[in-house]
Amino acid sequence: ELLSGKKRTGTYDVNTFYNHHQHNEELLSELKTMAEENNLLANEYMSYSVLLTKLNLLENDLKIHALVEEQILAPKALMLENR
Repeated sequence: ELLSGKKRTGTYDVNTFYNHHQHNEELLSELKTMAEENNLLANEYMSYSVLLTKLNLLENDLKIHALVEEQILAPKALMLENR
């Protein structure tokens, strides 16, 4: 729709995208905090240590992903949305 120059008819827009995006980051942060609170398990179970490592990697990947979306994709979508 946006690329063809047609006006949007739905209710999903860039602002809605930002709100959902922030919510996902908060959920991951909560999950990571809960996992880190049980740090004693990490000392006893290798799989738990792997889980914590993977959560940290996921968090870093999502930060990079969010930067690309927020600094490149979303501004362009907003520009198209406002045409």
